[in-house]
Formats: sequence, structure tokens, C-alpha cells
Amino acid sequence: MKPSFVALLIISLTALIFGFYRTTEWLSPKVTLKNQGTSVIESAKVYLPSNTLSFDRIGAGESITILRSSNQADGSYRYIISLSNGETLIGNCGYVTNSEFAITQQIVVLPDNKVACFYIP
Repeated sequence: MKPSFVALLIISLTALIFGFYRTTEWLSPKVTLKNQGTSVIESAKVYLPSNTLSFDRIGAGESITILRSSNQADGSYRYIISLSNGETLIGNCGYVTNSEFAITQQIVVLPDNKVACFYIP
């Protein structure tokens, strides 16, 4: 039995849409907040020049990645991280430029509740 033209068309369109989505996801700049500390991150905000990213609860040893817009003014990543032990971590890291693609800015809460930042091209 031969597959019908309609079935082949549906399969082809589905594959094309999925491929486009995965390519867009791969090309989009990202911000990852990683918790290597012992306290839970209750909430965090990362301020970019043109928008704000909000992170919910992140357990010890966990991380969350959010895609961000590549349309940004130049500036830095500013963060406010609230921990379950009552401590708040505030600082800047990395540099944002307009039209960045396929990069990840990683913000890591270390075991001593210090913050390290990594730019991953």
C-alpha cells in the first residue's frame, strides 16, 4: 500500500516545523541559572538592558535555562537572587550586545553563596 500524498505532506510539514523550532532554539541566546549551592534559590531576576528574566525555585544541583531576545541594547546582566536561607545575592556579570546568537550566559551560585559567571559561545 502506497502512502497517500496527504500523509506525506503532513509528515513533511511536521518535520519542517520541528526542524525550524529546534534551529530557532539553538540560535537563540540563553541565560542559564545554575545552583551549585546548598540553599534553594527561591526566586531570581536577571535584568538585561531591554527586558527582565524571572526564574522560579531552583533546588541545589539544579539549573534552569531561559531563551532571551537577541534584540538588546548594549549593557550587562544584572541579577538579584533570593536564597532559602534569607540571603540575597546582587551583582553584575557578563556583557550583552545587540544581535547575539547561539550563546549562553551562565550564572552559577557556588557552594559558598558567591556567584560566578561564564560566557559560553
